[in-house]
Amino acid sequence: MKGRILRSLKETNVGMTTQELCKKLSLERHTLSKYLEALRAERLVEYKEIGRTKVWSANKAPLFSLLNTNNDVSESFKELLNNLDEKIYLVSKDKSVMWANNKVKGVNGRKCFENFNEISSCEHCPAEKSFVTGQKETYFRDVGEGRIRIATVPIKDINGQTVAFLEMVKEQ
Repeated sequence: MKGRILRSLKETNVGMTTQELCKKLSLERHTLSKYLEALRAERLVEYKEIGRTKVWSANKAPLFSLLNTNNDVSESFKELLNNLDEKIYLVSKDKSVMWANNKVKGVNGRKCFENFNEISSCEHCPAEKSFVTGQKETYFRDVGEGRIRIATVPIKDINGQTVAFLEMVKEQ
């Protein structure tokens, strides 16, 4: 049933009211409401309140939402990222750091390139390439007497459009 609800919500760009979903799926309001709340708890759907009506839609970028919320599932996922060796950043399309794992402190709100003491985008910015290609990109950069690997992985919405990226930095 959850799959049918998600497919119905993905078919529309404007969302659907509970009543519209009930009619389309031939479900009772009470039953549908339970499924919608379960999907909402999983961060797969979201709603806007317009007056007293909820307009439901598929979450456009579930991973993006997962890192920007605080519930048991998101906290477990963040704990996993915190235990990796890399410095990991969730970076928006405008290159603002929205979240970082515990290997990095005080970077939220800063631009990702500021983490490398740059005043503008890095010369061979893998994030810019990720936005264009929609693929993981990797760049090696010499720093001082060492070298770092910067890898970016695009985060896509349900339409396949890149809306943000994870940047992973590791000393070599």
